[in-house]
Amino acid sequence: MKSRKEQLLQMLDEQPGDTFVLYALGMEALADKDYAEALKRFSEVIEIDSAHHPAYYQLAKIYHLLDIIDVAKRYAEKGKQLAWEQNNRKAAGEFQILLEELE
Repeated sequence: MKSRKEQLLQMLDEQPGDTFVLYALGMEALADKDYAEALKRFSEVIEIDSAHHPAYYQLAKIYHLLDIIDVAKRYAEKGKQLAWEQNNRKAAGEFQILLEELE
């Protein structure tokens, strides 16, 4: 039986550029603490869909973990802006909390 990651990679082969699959691969990498892979996958998501605010959140969190605060803030601020534009108050609030943690 294939692992979840193997299944996702097969799905990506079948559907290149699928942001759902790329995001899921990013979350798998994050769970494995493979931050380089997670950064790559979440970055791919926003290259394809620049309004995908959850990917901005994950990127901000990873850069926070890596103690690269200026980059984390940029992703958090962009994600918050997108969340407001999408009328997603809950997500905007989560970005605000993250920004406060980054101060």
